[in-house]
Amino acid sequence: MMLTAKQEQEITGVALGHVDGDGLGTVDHLAVAAAVRGRGLGRRLLAALESGARSLGVRQLTLGSIDGAVGFYERCGYQGRLLLQFVPPARRDEVAPLFAGFALLETQWQDVPQLWVQTPRVDFTLADRVTGRDGVHAQWVMDKDLNPPLPRTRLHREA
Repeated sequence: MMLTAKQEQEITGVALGHVDGDGLGTVDHLAVAAAVRGRGLGRRLLAALESGARSLGVRQLTLGSIDGAVGFYERCGYQGRLLLQFVPPARRDEVAPLFAGFALLETQWQDVPQLWVQTPRVDFTLADRVTGRDGVHAQWVMDKDLNPPLPRTRLHREA
């Protein structure tokens, strides 16, 4: 799905996403022209993309974020997980002890070993633990449940 926003025949924003299957989807790109940032356009484009994804059966959206946009995505209801990827000479087993106390998930994407650090919130100091380590790439990956559980309401009986 691709969405664009125009102002006087000029594209001012774009959102692009795709359905992965099994109720999962990915936000591939979200960009807003510098001249119109801060006016809610990015939030509206993302909400429209989420709505379209929901109508296609997507229950969860995922995106990779640059550090400068993490706060925006958090304000839009996304939660972050730290993704570490390893290429030689880096080794996952040498880095994992740096994240003792966190739930860790080891995965592989193509031939690239990965380590997911499950965090209660985005903490940029966690990525600092691997800064300067040759062959380790750290990135925040943001997720949003598009069908959150409904809040419980209490019924009051009148006597």
